[in-house]
Amino acid sequence: QCGFTFTREVVVGSTIADFACKTRWLVVELGGTDGAEATLAALSDRKLQDVGVRVMRFAEARVIEETDAVVAEIKAELQ
Repeated sequence: QCGFTFTREVVVGSTIADFACKTRWLVVELGGTDGAEATLAALSDRKLQDVGVRVMRFAEARVIEETDAVVAEIKAELQ
């Protein structure tokens, strides 16, 4: 839907990303927005950002409930 190719569960550096658009250096991650999981997610995000990869993280519930809005945000980031 975004006009770009994403690969699912791809190794990016020392992280396995949920979705990655390698041509645009963008990773989309689901979850990791609450509690202890958020701490690990923040560390993972920082590692990716340190090597120039942009990271977008969305709560799973938001993706399910607001799919169009999430896709619009990803499209905006890609452009």
